[in-house]
Amino acid sequence: MERVNYIDREGGIIIPKSVRPIISYEETFFGNKKGANKQFRYGKLHIREYDDHYVVHMDKVDPTKDPLGHLLIDAPEYVVATVAGLKAAKQAGHTAITQKRRGASVLSVACLAGTVAATFSYILTSVVKEVIHRNL
Repeated sequence: MERVNYIDREGGIIIPKSVRPIISYEETFFGNKKGANKQFRYGKLHIREYDDHYVVHMDKVDPTKDPLGHLLIDAPEYVVATVAGLKAAKQAGHTAITQKRRGASVLSVACLAGTVAATFSYILTSVVKEVIHRNL
């Protein structure tokens, strides 16, 4: 007999569409879709719709009532990536200016450094967050 797992890697509950074919909540564009076709929110409830199932989890903070709290508690990877990206861009821009580089090259260096730092920070924070969730 095949074992069916109804919990995803991040602790979300997998609900086959045969159980609930239609979600009547308002669609939202806030949040990481993680490959979903659509996503919905109802207070702290976050629902992602895929072709044949939904993945549902409860956020700790309702993003409609406290967006900053939601970012800090439920989605810190975005905050870390933003801070790291801005810090790296500022430092790279400052270094380029002090080395007497002028024009678009300063902006290019700052943007590249910020993008690389933000991407690396987002990936690292996401991995750490996933490891923590698995071990809870």
